[in-house]
Amino acid sequence: MNIDTQIALVNEYYGKACETAEAAMVEMARDILRKHPELTEFVIEQKMADFFNADKNWVELGSHPDFEKLMKFIEAWDAKLKLTSAPMRFTAIGPIVRKW
Repeated sequence: MNIDTQIALVNEYYGKACETAEAAMVEMARDILRKHPELTEFVIEQKMADFFNADKNWVELGSHPDFEKLMKFIEAWDAKLKLTSAPMRFTAIGPIVRKW
């Protein structure tokens, strides 16, 4: 396999890893939103990931044991896959909003 093919494969696998990690993060966050109806939204912006309540107050990821799996996932993969680099917000069932 030549170097150009190898580079193309790395780029392809990296892109798939980013997509898969984002999908996993979204699903974990939606599960939390469904389990905790007091939370209304999950928001990522400016390298931060937080839940918000109905009063638009943020709720830290480390503030509840149910958030631990998501928090550890983001901490483990964010530097490599840039999970918090692209802004997004969503509710338990609504679409992902990327521009607001």
